[in-house]
Amino acid sequence: MNFIKTKTISEKQKIEIVRLWNSEYPKELSHSNLSDFDQYLQGFSNLNHTLLSDENKNVKGWIIYFVRDNEQCFAMLLDSALRGQGWSSKLLNVAIKSCKGK
Repeated sequence: MNFIKTKTISEKQKIEIVRLWNSEYPKELSHSNLSDFDQYLQGFSNLNHTLLSDENKNVKGWIIYFVRDNEQCFAMLLDSALRGQGWSSKLLNVAIKSCKGK
């Protein structure tokens, strides 16, 4: 597994994040298309992404950290197949270190 820190995500990464999002969250919170997901992302300022990808560069986890109401916030997704293996903590720690470095 690899961590990818970036300010922008590719269309392929967005598709994989939306697929992951829709598989992990209830239908009421799903994104029906990329435009819907882009609109969600536009609601944040100082947006940063950290992706967890497998050896084939498929997105298996994602954390965004951003500023909302002058406070640092984050949202995180992790493929349910990886739960209980410490990846959530590792992904969160990468984001925390990135935020501290700003």
